[in-house]
Amino acid sequence: MLPDSGLHLDVARRRVGVWLSRWSKGLVPALAELWPGWTVTFWGDKYEEQLALCDDLVAVPPVNHAGALDELESAVEKGKGPLGARRMPTEQEEWEAVRAAIAALR
Repeated sequence: MLPDSGLHLDVARRRVGVWLSRWSKGLVPALAELWPGWTVTFWGDKYEEQLALCDDLVAVPPVNHAGALDELESAVEKGKGPLGARRMPTEQEEWEAVRAAIAALR
């Protein structure tokens, strides 16, 4: 499983990079307040930014595409969106389109 957030500190250059796979209101401004004079950059969910800056010193497991599709398919079968936060469309035609897209990705 990929990490869902991280913080990259470059002390020599006084830079902070942060990435999150979830929403966090006010985090980046709070970091800027904690480290005045530092450059704070928000990378969204792009953990690859940290990997690129670490020169292979940090490793993450490979992405399991088949597992992600299994998870998505399970959520569809349960009638939930991928994040479970909101319902997916209930029209049979729309469900079939989602299932067809999953099958095409496999």
